[in-house]
Amino acid sequence: MCKLIAEMKASGEIAPDGSTRDATVSAPPPDEGGGQDTLGRLRWVRDLLETQLRDAVPAQAPRLAKEYRETLGEIDRLEAKEAGDDDPIDKLADALSSAMRGAKAP
Repeated sequence: MCKLIAEMKASGEIAPDGSTRDATVSAPPPDEGGGQDTLGRLRWVRDLLETQLRDAVPAQAPRLAKEYRETLGEIDRLEAKEAGDDDPIDKLADALSSAMRGAKAP
């Protein structure tokens, strides 16, 4: 997603100057074990995308909004996984999705 933002800045779709540049901070450091903090990085990307959405020209908002929605969905999924939530609606949706693709439901 950061690559998308860099490409959009390089092509002139998003202004490289202004509040977006000033608000950009580095990604979170690795966790204590040296591994990647995936949830922390996704939250960081979410914040970057929010800033980009505010600064983007209207023609670019749908593209950024799509990335933003996908990021929010992934954050929700990881937070639910960390909390150990076994949401029955999510299970039903997964089973229906699998059935529609022709796969055997779990």
